[in-house]
Amino acid sequence: MKYLISFTFFALLTGIAEAQTDVWKRDAETLASTIRTVALKNQYRKMIGWNWAKQGSFFADSAHDYAIVYVYENTNCQVVDLTITEMSTDSTRTPAHAVTDKALVYKTASGMYLLMGPRNKKTPFKIDATCNGAMYVLWRPHRNPQP
Repeated sequence: MKYLISFTFFALLTGIAEAQTDVWKRDAETLASTIRTVALKNQYRKMIGWNWAKQGSFFADSAHDYAIVYVYENTNCQVVDLTITEMSTDSTRTPAHAVTDKALVYKTASGMYLLMGPRNKKTPFKIDATCNGAMYVLWRPHRNPQP
C-alpha cells in the first residue's frame, strides 16, 4: 500500500511538472510567433537558433544587421541576463559587451532581444544567458540610415 501511495504521488507530481512545461511551450511558441511576425515585417530572417541552451555563438559582418532573441520560462528563472560578447584573439583588446533588459512577456514565457549593427569585418560573438531557453540570431542586409 505504501508503494502504491508513493507511486501515485510521484505520478501526480510528474503530471503537474509536465503540464507546466507544456503550458510554457505553448506560451513560448506564441511569443516566438509574434517575434517572427515582427522580424519578417522588418525583413529579418533566421540565421541560426538553439532550442534549449544557455550559450551560443555566431559570426557578424559589415553587410548585415543582427537581432539576437532569447525566450525563456519566467516562472523558473527570475533573474535573467543575456550577454553578447565580441570574441577576439588580440589580448590587448577588451571585448565588446552588450546586455539587454526584458522586453517581451506572454504569460509564462518572457523574451529579450538585442539589435546589433554592422561590424568592421567578420567577427565572432558569444551569447551567454543565465537560464536555458530558446535563442535565435536573425539577420537582414544592412540598411544605411536615411538623413
